Amino acid sequence: MEKAASEGVSVHTMIEVGKPDETVLEVAGLYMCDTIIVGRSSRSSLDKLFLGSVSNYVVKNAECTVIIVGDP
Repeated sequence: MEKAASEGVSVHTMIEVGKPDETVLEVAGLYMCDTIIVGRSSRSSLDKLFLGSVSNYVVKNAECTVIIVGDP
C-alpha cells in the first residue's frame, strides 16, 4: 500500500461488514473505483466449488478493472 501511495496512486483501506464479494463491489461503486485489487486464497478447487470464490465473483461482476494478487 505504501509503495502504491508513493507512486501517486490513491489508496483506500476500509473495513466493512457484509458478504465480502457483494460488499467489495458496493464500495467500489460508491467510490467510483477504476481498479479493484483482491487477494486470491490457496483453497482447493473443491472448497471453491462449495464455498465460492470472492475474487471470482468480483472479476465476473465488476464494472472496472480487477487485479488478482496471489501469494508469492
